[in-house]
Amino acid sequence: MAAIHEADNDGNPETISDGNWQPLVNNPNYPDYTSGDNNVTGAMTRALALFFGTDEMTFTVATTYPLAVQRTRNRMEEKGLVVSRLGDPTPQRGGRAKRYITVTKKGRVAVISAQRSYRSLLQGLGLLEGANA
Repeated sequence: MAAIHEADNDGNPETISDGNWQPLVNNPNYPDYTSGDNNVTGAMTRALALFFGTDEMTFTVATTYPLAVQRTRNRMEEKGLVVSRLGDPTPQRGGRAKRYITVTKKGRVAVISAQRSYRSLLQGLGLLEGANA
């Protein structure tokens, strides 16, 4: 957002700032914005829950930037969206403990709200029509 507001100061004569510009949806305050990963994750976890008939399952998250996961988890815990605990260290994990994360009811409500907002955005842009609606 700052890039659009500050475009006059970027050294490129082809760009023009727009101090009145506002995004269609709120920008999340974490480093992995545009939040595409979160939308895909929300959609995939819902699809898996429907396929397996439960939303209680174990999965592994991998990243090329591990600190982003920890920072995001900490913020989600502070907001009451998830709770986590460390399991016991195991030889299979090289003596390291596995962290178990559970989405809370408040977290599920937040995911559903985000999915509805994203769907509304796509509909408003005409990207959900016919079989995709």
